[in-house]
Amino acid sequence: MLMTKMGEVTDKILEYLNESENLTLKEVKKRVPAANKDILDFMEISGLIEQKKGAASITKLGIELLKVEH
Repeated sequence: MLMTKMGEVTDKILEYLNESENLTLKEVKKRVPAANKDILDFMEISGLIEQKKGAASITKLGIELLKVEH
């Protein structure tokens, strides 16, 4: 169940980042309240997002993952 919940959170984060060019980390957390530093760091290490200067953006890999899931 934990992995399912994490999958839902990562999907929502990817969807929001795909819709918006760049979002601040604060905006990401506002739109997806379950998004925390650990999840965002995991997504960055996995190559799904990039974080820099307080903002997050989706990577090509993150976009490809969204295409596969939909």
